[in-house]
Amino acid sequence: FAGRFTSEKGIIPLLECWKDLPYNLRIFGAGPFQDTVKNYAARYPNITFHGQTDKDGIVAEMRKCSILIFPSVWFEPFGMTIIEAFACGMPVMAFQIGGITSLIQDGYNGILIKDKSLDSLRIAIDRWANSDPSLKKNSQLNARQTFLRFYTNPSNLQSLLQIYRSVNYK
Repeated sequence: FAGRFTSEKGIIPLLECWKDLPYNLRIFGAGPFQDTVKNYAARYPNITFHGQTDKDGIVAEMRKCSILIFPSVWFEPFGMTIIEAFACGMPVMAFQIGGITSLIQDGYNGILIKDKSLDSLRIAIDRWANSDPSLKKNSQLNARQTFLRFYTNPSNLQSLLQIYRSVNYK
């Protein structure tokens, strides 16, 4: 997890879900629930709190992880953290809401969870952790490919130029 520790970003449900899982979770960021995050990390050895970290540090850590958990429970218009994960070749697991659905293709560059329940999140995490390594590798390659195709400076320039060309000037 990398982001603000606020209710709409889903940090508390993520912690509640993760405390019972046998996998490691790294958490980067700061915010109103920082003390709560620290308390979970102190209590559960599979949860590590890294605090506010600069972009280079987060990118370096993202490259060590198999998936980014993006548990936002509100209608995100666009998830910059998702694009940063894709740039690192990291698939993203998120709830199927808002603009997130235009970024993540379920089963291709990440996992979209249909409902915002802890059980659904836990099941998705377990499924990913126990997935075939070749599936994980393909998702990582697809995440990077998504970034290269849609989110680099040249690809954004081409998209913008295409929009300008499609406008009828009269």
